[in-house]
Amino acid sequence: MDDAKPFDAREVWMCEGDSQPNARWRTVSLVTAMRGIVARGPDFSDPDPSARINAFRGLADELTRRGLDADSLVRYGMCPEVIAPVVGALALSSLVSIDEAAGTVGISTEQLSDWAKILPQPEIAPVADGDSTEGFESGVTKAIVTISPVIVAWVCNATLDDIASLQAPDAEGAKEALDSPAPGSDLFEKYRWLVDRFSETFLRDWSTPSLHLEYRWIMGTESPPCEASLMDDRSVTLGELQAEISRRVVFPPQLPSLVQQVDAGGRLVIEMEGHARTLLGQGRYREAAALFEFAGKRRPGDPTVHNDLGFCLIPVNPEDALKHLQKAAELEYREPAINVYNQICCCVALNDWRMALQLASSYWDADRRNGVVRATVWRREADGAWSLFSTSDVRRSLAEFAYKVARSEGRKDEADLWRGRMNEIGAP
Repeated sequence: MDDAKPFDAREVWMCEGDSQPNARWRTVSLVTAMRGIVARGPDFSDPDPSARINAFRGLADELTRRGLDADSLVRYGMCPEVIAPVVGALALSSLVSIDEAAGTVGISTEQLSDWAKILPQPEIAPVADGDSTEGFESGVTKAIVTISPVIVAWVCNATLDDIASLQAPDAEGAKEALDSPAPGSDLFEKYRWLVDRFSETFLRDWSTPSLHLEYRWIMGTESPPCEASLMDDRSVTLGELQAEISRRVVFPPQLPSLVQQVDAGGRLVIEMEGHARTLLGQGRYREAAALFEFAGKRRPGDPTVHNDLGFCLIPVNPEDALKHLQKAAELEYREPAINVYNQICCCVALNDWRMALQLASSYWDADRRNGVVRATVWRREADGAWSLFSTSDVRRSLAEFAYKVARSEGRKDEADLWRGRMNEIGAP
């Protein structure tokens, strides 16, 4: 373990890859891979369901062999990952079709339809431009609180194979699950602690109980629900832990406790992002933004939420959009090129071409990085409307955008400079 380098759960897993059998993987990699399969992450997906199940079983067997009960880890620790795709999709089922929702969460239309048959159907009022989102947020929260208990009860009683495949029970099976004795909250919290510890890179993404359990572990007053030696696979500094606990005290989440539990690790935020893209593609900008306003109350310090909220607002309220994008930059959003491109869109919409070119130049001089940065961004059409497009390299798109701004404002020298930078990167 390299303590001189900041911990990155995803990087650790990627370094393992397929080059070694599970028995030689770090515990961090095993938990990260299992969580990826359960969460249906794109890097862990497989078109063959049996291959997913076999990979899942292999990871579970190895973790259990090491002294970490994989069955409990999935049922209790990874419950948010299991239920978030269904909860997020069905909570918004009055806004997007089952087909659209299924495509977003990575499960079949038939599977999601099976879940819809046994779960309460929410009603969420659409949001028009200029309307308050208060009713929308209230509807989403109510839908989550209504739907979640059924799926949580199912997770606690289903087979691991059914959990991995997200196979819905029939109505009788759902009722039996609800009638079964519910595990205590401490069981969920303890195993969530292990999931956070081994697979969450940043402490800001840990659940609050996980932070408290980690503190007690460091202080010697808490024992983990696994072999103690496994905890050595990752170290957490007391200073970082205390800072994050203090931040939570000052800025507590503003959502009901059940919603916080369902959204552990920001799972619903991730699901909301996919649905927001669907709404954006339909021109329903305000509703897409409302999803991230909802997410922002759960994760006020998350730069991704601020960036995505700003992105959604660009066509309808560029002034507010710019504020959120600037906040994302202050919080060190992970891809400066995307954030700066979005800010330039706002400046163009606000007819501030000087600031647009200044932002582009500042990024190019200070923050430009090697490597391709793919993204979905806005493009300004000739009639002033905005349309979505996918770019294979947002850095080149940024240079092209700056070139067009400079040329339209008669800034020949700057236009020539940006054309050269476009050529420097090459064709997308």
